[in-house]
Amino acid sequence: MGDPDGYISMVHAEDAATAVASALDAPAGIYNVADDEPLRRRDLTNTIAEIEGVAPPALPEAMGGEVPALVEALMRSQRISNRRLKEATGWAPQYRSVLQGWGQLITAQQEKR
Repeated sequence: MGDPDGYISMVHAEDAATAVASALDAPAGIYNVADDEPLRRRDLTNTIAEIEGVAPPALPEAMGGEVPALVEALMRSQRISNRRLKEATGWAPQYRSVLQGWGQLITAQQEKR
């Protein structure tokens, strides 16, 4: 959903868990937890399709009509930084990019087949 050229910031579940553990010792404040390399939605879907050996899906530029607030929030370009958390705690994600995390997940699933 959203602009294919919009950014999406994600984090692997294991990285989220280590970030939370690191944040327990951080000074009070607000920290973003995300991978190091946010990417465009188009790049994410194209890469996953390539790994799976399928054609990339068509991403709509915009949805017509009224959109619920939650969907609208998910459609926004969301390029966030984890810099403050890294500086405060020394935390770093194991997977610098969502593509590495997806690649690991897909490879593990293919090995189970």
